[in-house]
Amino acid sequence: MMTSLPREIGGAPPYSFVVRLSEIIGSFKTLRKMALFWCRVVTEVVWMDDEVVQAVEKVKEEWDETYAQTQTRVKSIEEYGKGTEEEGNSLQRLNGLAQDGLALLRSLQFRA
Repeated sequence: MMTSLPREIGGAPPYSFVVRLSEIIGSFKTLRKMALFWCRVVTEVVWMDDEVVQAVEKVKEEWDETYAQTQTRVKSIEEYGKGTEEEGNSLQRLNGLAQDGLALLRSLQFRA
């Protein structure tokens, strides 16, 4: 009994990845070729997963570093003019650096 491919794979859209993958697998004539193909697919998916994990770790590190720097700059703004040594930082410069840090944190939210 022959049924349609989209119906067999749960009604996936005709040009979806699942349908295309099913068509490719169905075109193999031997179990060996099918197994080799699946090995390549799994290897690619694992490689992509590792790449994603590395990218997330990089964003997390950048977030932590930027967050700490921004906290330090905000604290410097709070302490500005309370008799502590200013170390050559003007209030405008500190404010600009804090604003830059906040903008970077906002951009990192959308990259993660």
